[in-house]
Amino acid sequence: SFVNISGSTGTYYLNSVSVSGIPSTCDGVDFSIRAFGSSSSTPLNIFNTSATVAVVNDVRGTGFRTPYSSTVATVSGTSTEFTLTFVDPVAISGAVSKLTLQSGDHIATCAEGGTCLIGDMGPGGGTVFYVSTGFTESGTACNTSCRYLEAAPTTGTNAWTDLSSNWSAITNQSVGTTSELLGYGKQNTQAMYTQSSSAGYPAALSIGYRGPNNYSDWFVPSLNEFVEMGKAKKILGFKPTPALTPAQPGYWTSSEPATNSASKATWFLVGNLGFQSPNKSAATDGGGTVPVYSRAIRAF
Repeated sequence: SFVNISGSTGTYYLNSVSVSGIPSTCDGVDFSIRAFGSSSSTPLNIFNTSATVAVVNDVRGTGFRTPYSSTVATVSGTSTEFTLTFVDPVAISGAVSKLTLQSGDHIATCAEGGTCLIGDMGPGGGTVFYVSTGFTESGTACNTSCRYLEAAPTTGTNAWTDLSSNWSAITNQSVGTTSELLGYGKQNTQAMYTQSSSAGYPAALSIGYRGPNNYSDWFVPSLNEFVEMGKAKKILGFKPTPALTPAQPGYWTSSEPATNSASKATWFLVGNLGFQSPNKSAATDGGGTVPVYSRAIRAF
């Protein structure tokens, strides 16, 4: 694919790979695709910023699937052929001298309970944006042994809609103690919901969300959890909030500013440099009634 950039001559990228003539004896296997330059034995980065191998699973003669979120890569095809397309390709086509295709036993994907990488599709059908050796998210199924955070999917079946809304139905009233730390989004969200369970507000939207795989443990991220989302903003698809001037991608967190109990919550701006936060009392009316978006997440 060709990307035409203002002020330059543009660049061609390795955008997709097609494989055909796949025999039925390959049913159930994983295909691994890599790209190489003309002289090095080190595979090139080909998608998702730094991924050097792309995997496609042959679902026993019924079609093909990838372990990645649809914001990273998609696959289409029949029982004997497929085309894998990278949403954000990174390999310059002129640097690619050869492609390799290897088949092997199927390895459990992130969604199936296997190891997860940033950009993978999680068990809830969303996009994994945070990977850890272990953290605690009280109130969730993983509790003290959580390793990953995934953001709700915004495409496909039962997708999440980034609705622009106020933080709560109740103005000028603090929910009590919330935390900005990673691992506290679930607790913060429950406190928000206990104060005001009105439909159409972030806490109620996230708690009521079921998603494509019917999980019921979604919540509004804490400030530091959203910091991690900001780092992965390229694959999460944040959008500008019309109410902000100038329009910027603004999203609610579940962290209420400790220094200003009259201000409902911290909203977060995703800037060109990755992420940035306004001052803690950005919702100056005291009710969090600056209508911005929210995005549910879950821990596992």
